[in-house]
Amino acid sequence: MKRSMLIVPAAFALLAVATGARADVAFLVQDDAYVQSSGIGSGAANLVLVKRDTGAVSSSHRKGYISYDLTDYQAALAARSGRGVNTQLDLPFVFTNVGGTSASTVWNFEVYGLTDESVDSWDESTIDYSNAPANDATDGNTVDGTKTTSIATFTGMGTMSGVTQSISGAALDSFLNSDTDNVGTFIIVRNTAAGDNYAHGFQSKEATTGGGAKIKLIETGNRLDADSEFETFGGSFDKTGWSSTGAALEHDGLIAGSKKAVFMDSSQSGNLADSPDAQSENFSVDMYFATADGGGGGGDRGFNVNYEFFGSGQINLRVNGVGQIQVYNDQGLGGTTGWKTLSDLSGLIAFSEDNNVDLDFTDVGDVLNVFRIKLVMYGSGTANPYYDVYLSAANSTTFAAVATGLQFFQNDVPDASVSAGLELLEFDIANGNGNYAVDSVYIAIPEPAGFAMLSLGALALLHRRR
Repeated sequence: MKRSMLIVPAAFALLAVATGARADVAFLVQDDAYVQSSGIGSGAANLVLVKRDTGAVSSSHRKGYISYDLTDYQAALAARSGRGVNTQLDLPFVFTNVGGTSASTVWNFEVYGLTDESVDSWDESTIDYSNAPANDATDGNTVDGTKTTSIATFTGMGTMSGVTQSISGAALDSFLNSDTDNVGTFIIVRNTAAGDNYAHGFQSKEATTGGGAKIKLIETGNRLDADSEFETFGGSFDKTGWSSTGAALEHDGLIAGSKKAVFMDSSQSGNLADSPDAQSENFSVDMYFATADGGGGGGDRGFNVNYEFFGSGQINLRVNGVGQIQVYNDQGLGGTTGWKTLSDLSGLIAFSEDNNVDLDFTDVGDVLNVFRIKLVMYGSGTANPYYDVYLSAANSTTFAAVATGLQFFQNDVPDASVSAGLELLEFDIANGNGNYAVDSVYIAIPEPAGFAMLSLGALALLHRRR
């Protein structure tokens, strides 16, 4: 069995992936309000209203303002590097009951980003038409072009009730990536003018459901048909799509942008599993974990994940009681039966500690060490399957080491007589003594052209072909 080691200096820029279900992260509104030319705008209403009335001096002009805390935005992107992440702004339009419109009437809107950061600190309780940042009071759709940049225009019909308008693209990315004060403000206007007619509006953060407009990180190629961030867009714990026992509990998110993770309680016998239906010879599974000491020296385990193939066979990977990454072998293509230590990944795992034994690693005195691990499978269901395992250092999003060309399998090698690929991903606690947490699971099927070579900043990793 040949293995090699590579020290990786930059984030893994990987894998074009097939479309499928997605794991999304949301940034929620910090402040939102609308300002009205009559001076009666509101930051406390359930709606953010937008309207361009007929005539520049109308008292009915309304413009919408939204701001976001972007403190974790860049870190959240880095934590999901190599996953094909798109950023989008979602505006959930609702019926306002302010005026009326024909269902066939077409309306044009525009979204601006506030580039003058000296006026980014507005407050929804005090903003009005006269002090709103970059507002140009000469018309109901104009802003100060020296302090803003146009992000996008879009059209809608009628009241747009129930329509969530999604904004994405290079202009949005550029605006967010150029932020230096950790606040992002958007101004929304309606370019189409209409007398005393309809005022459009989207949900504000004060609404009883939904939580208002959101900035989302959309993992466009995720093949996992579940919520792999273990949370709703509002930040509530969610295991939708997973089958689980009582062992799978709630934990705070492990990485930037994540509000919730799942915690595996070793005092119970159970597992957490999903069927991703990744029917491909080549696939990858990328995730974050934190694990307590499983005890027992080189035996037992904390973190334990099984990658089960269609037909028969699996890769059984664990962190043992001395912090070694191991995989089990009894039907491998050579080698002896038993746990095989991936020495190329040695010296990286530092255990987390739950000092007050309350089933998390988040209290004062606890220790949280988060690792990123990725398994990349080549040729499942072929005569010569093998895989690589990448591992980061503690609390890093960048892979620090890799063990390559592994052919250790449990029960059987991936069966060539049935459909190739990953049938089940299972986090096991039944055989372990150490609690662990898991977050941001990402399963991808790479396109052939993007699979052989992975860009790694200044270096290039040329994968050994067999």
